[in-house]
Amino acid sequence: MRRPVLIFLVFMTVLLLAVSVAISTLWKLIGWLTIPVLLVALVVAGFVLKKLAVKAFEKLLSTPFRMKGAALKNARVDVHEVSTLSEREGKRQIRVDATITPDADSQQQFRAFAPGEITLVPFGTTDVEHYDSEEDGFEISRVEYFEDGEFREFEGEMGQGPMRLRFEADVPLDARRLSFCYYFEVIGDLKIEMQRLSSTA
Repeated sequence: MRRPVLIFLVFMTVLLLAVSVAISTLWKLIGWLTIPVLLVALVVAGFVLKKLAVKAFEKLLSTPFRMKGAALKNARVDVHEVSTLSEREGKRQIRVDATITPDADSQQQFRAFAPGEITLVPFGTTDVEHYDSEEDGFEISRVEYFEDGEFREFEGEMGQGPMRLRFEADVPLDARRLSFCYYFEVIGDLKIEMQRLSSTA
């Protein structure tokens, strides 16, 4: 018999014995009141199990994305410049020039990453699972990569190793510090240079 199956059978046996002892003890102490107590316990247990099942299902669905995002887990972000291109209608158009270097010691299965799937979030964001960059006003409109001394429009799907990238994005006017977000990984500290307003938007 396989070890996991044996462990499960032992666990269920111990659980059933514990429940039987608990019911017997309750019956001796409070008699027929044991029945409503058990009903309440079953409702509570059902509610808890439902919550756990939903969380387990959500985790199962997110696992492929967590694995993909892990390509940039602990990645280093060297910020070259974060400048303002324009300001209009409560929005600030910015340009972010940064080099993203994946962790060389990473043992993750996925090593390549998709620059076009990188988003922006406020610095310090932790609950990325329930965060929507575009709905909250952080929308990247353009991605370029640096090669042979110039920036070029990024048309590929994946990149690997260190990449110098330039993003153009619209962010809320009051945004001051941002981070990159790649699925569930948040990296970098991007401080907007408020004193500069580029004329090359």
